[in-house]
Amino acid sequence: MLPSADEQVAARKRKFTLDEATDSLAWPKDATTSDAMLLAGVLKYNSSLKQLQLANTGFDGKAAGFFNVALLNNKVLEHLDLYGNPLGPDGVKQIAEAVRVPPSLVTIKVDGAALPLSQLRGSKG
Repeated sequence: MLPSADEQVAARKRKFTLDEATDSLAWPKDATTSDAMLLAGVLKYNSSLKQLQLANTGFDGKAAGFFNVALLNNKVLEHLDLYGNPLGPDGVKQIAEAVRVPPSLVTIKVDGAALPLSQLRGSKG
């Protein structure tokens, strides 16, 4: 389901900048689904952001769906923290499927501990 018109307007008003010098971003705790959709679109083509802090921001399964495609295409993100968010089983599945591919991702946190990326990718370790 796409964000409501009000959510889309609020997302357009929210300002954040990712440029070639940005390598770390902490997302606001009041971010909406529209914000997540916008960030996922940016993340998909990002060439500098290495660390994304989304802990305790309300990032949910719907947002994880947007990030699935973004993470599959991202070549530089190294650290993703999703701790304390209501991802639900489907959201965790979406993220787990997406992190199998990006070779740059070193750590991803969902419950406070780093997930075993090597096992998610099918290798031992």
